[in-house]
Amino acid sequence: MKGNGLERGNFHSGEIQDRALYMTSDLEFSYGMFGSSLERVRFLEFQNDCLKATIQVLRESARLSHKDISNAQKAAAVDILRPKYHLKDLLIHFKLSKSSYFVARHTSLRDDDQAELRALVKVIFHRSNDSYGYRRIQTALREEEGITVSEKVIRRIMCEEHLVAKRKRTRRCGIC
Repeated sequence: MKGNGLERGNFHSGEIQDRALYMTSDLEFSYGMFGSSLERVRFLEFQNDCLKATIQVLRESARLSHKDISNAQKAAAVDILRPKYHLKDLLIHFKLSKSSYFVARHTSLRDDDQAELRALVKVIFHRSNDSYGYRRIQTALREEEGITVSEKVIRRIMCEEHLVAKRKRTRRCGIC
């Protein structure tokens, strides 16, 4: 039996997709696609909530245009709205695949796991007057802190934090 539009999410997953086909732009739509004014109100509430979540995410990241929003930011907006709407409807609205959503969620959770290591790498790097590369940082972590970490992890952290070691400048003598 088809729902009346009042249950969680207000729409069945396919209904949002069907309605998206009739949309002429993000906010304009054909009034003929709704059976009742109640369905129209529910759909407009859904769009309004999606836009509010997008604005909240954009304010947090200081990006100015909704066109520049990344998959991680879309996933954050979906997480905000997920208790109220079905995941499938939200993914269709934000034009985000299900796999991209879960990858973005997993990546954002992974960054929290390495916050301590990230801080240690930054401290060791700045303590060396910005001269240590990933090999010497790996050695310092192992000897001073007793932490064994892969060189790839250290290189990734250094790249993400824009930590580039200063190179020793070779000096030429005046005769050569």
